[in-house]
Amino acid sequence: MKKRTTSDDSQLMRLQKYLSQCGVTSRRHAEEMIRDGKVQVNGVTIREMGTKVDPKTVVVKVNGNQVHLPDVLLYLAMYKPRWMVTTLYDPQNRPSVADLIKDLPLRVYPVGRLDFESEGLLLLTNDGELANKIMHPRYHLKKVYRVEWEGKPTQQQIDKFMDETFLDGKKVKPYSVKMVKEFSHSVVFEIVLMEGLYRQIRRMSEKVNLKVIQLKRIAIGEISLGGMAAGQYRHLDDRELAYLRSVAGKKSS
Repeated sequence: MKKRTTSDDSQLMRLQKYLSQCGVTSRRHAEEMIRDGKVQVNGVTIREMGTKVDPKTVVVKVNGNQVHLPDVLLYLAMYKPRWMVTTLYDPQNRPSVADLIKDLPLRVYPVGRLDFESEGLLLLTNDGELANKIMHPRYHLKKVYRVEWEGKPTQQQIDKFMDETFLDGKKVKPYSVKMVKEFSHSVVFEIVLMEGLYRQIRRMSEKVNLKVIQLKRIAIGEISLGGMAAGQYRHLDDRELAYLRSVAGKKSS
C-alpha cells in the first residue's frame, strides 16, 4: 500500500493521463472517449486533445459519473478460481473476482484478464497509469502457464503449436514450450507467452487439435502464484512492486 504524494498533484496533467491514473481506461481509449464527448470537465464537455487539468481542484465526469484519483494505491496478486469472470461486473451474473475483494476499502481493477474457464495468477490495482503500462505489449512481460492436454500430443502437434501463427490478425509464437508431467491419459506442459491475447493458448491448441483439460497461469514476469489457494489474494511486496515499476519505466519511490 502506497500513499499518493501531493508533489505530482501540484502540476497540471493532460486529461487522458488523469483518466488513466483514475483507473478509468488506457490513455489511448481515453482519447477516444474525449473525442466521443463522454468526458466532462467542471461541467463542460471536452472534445479537444491536449486539455490539461489541475488534479487538486478539477471535477471530471465520465458518462455522468465523477472519477477521482485514488489517495491510496493498492497492488494485489490473486489466485483467480476457475469458472469466474475477471471483470468486476458481469451482465450474466456469473461469479466475478469482485466477489473476492469485497473487504477492501478501495476499488481495484484487474490488470489484463483470464478467461472464465482458466485459473491462476491475476494482478489487481487502482494505479491506472502503472496498469495500462504493464499491459502494453512493448513491455514484454512473460506470462507462464501450465496447460494440461488430453491424450498424448504427437511431436508434429507440438512443433506446429510452437510455430508462428496468426490470431486476431497478429503474428504470435510461444516464447517456450516444455513438458513437465505425464499421466496415463494426459500431459502437462509449461508454456511461456509474451503476448497474452484473449484465450491465446486455447485457440492455439484448437489449431493443432489439442484439447485443453486445465489451464493455469502461474507467473507474470517475476511475480508468481506461490502457495496461494484458489480465491485468495495478497498485497504485492516491495520487491514485486519495484519490479513492476522498473518494467514500466517508473521510479520505485
